[in-house]
Amino acid sequence: MPEQFNPERDINISFAQNKEVDLDAIDKFKMDSVPAFPNCIIIKHTNRFLSVWNFLFVLSCCCSSYFYAYLAAFKHPGVNLKQLYTELTFEGIFLVTLLVNFITDYMEDGNPTPVRDLNKICQRYLKGQFIFDFIPLIPLPHLTLWHGQEKYFYLIKVVRLVIGI
Repeated sequence: MPEQFNPERDINISFAQNKEVDLDAIDKFKMDSVPAFPNCIIIKHTNRFLSVWNFLFVLSCCCSSYFYAYLAAFKHPGVNLKQLYTELTFEGIFLVTLLVNFITDYMEDGNPTPVRDLNKICQRYLKGQFIFDFIPLIPLPHLTLWHGQEKYFYLIKVVRLVIGI
């Protein structure tokens, strides 16, 4: 455990001719008291808010899969604001989940301590679940290149039903 910072002992100020301050002690105090930047943004996998968010995510996966299957089968051309707001709500939830997965620690097999290294967390997510979270986020149905065939791209978003279960 690092030694506690004592300003009277660690900062050397003399009121003589040269007013000197022990800057090394101040830098050491700053480095010991503040956690490293990447470690302060890591979310524990046991976090209560994360548990509630994951429940909302699974519920959204199930509901959106049926919603997008309906759109693929019965979507009429044109803009429907209720449909657009519903899509944006679902996609917003999935985008936040994608970002949260980059900063959530995980438990390795056989290791009782969670992995909190941001590089390891990102690499594990990119090699695993990321592609299933990213592909459905691409707004393919809203690109105007498909000329009436965009409703079939809603079927890609139905993949989330598998993720939710």
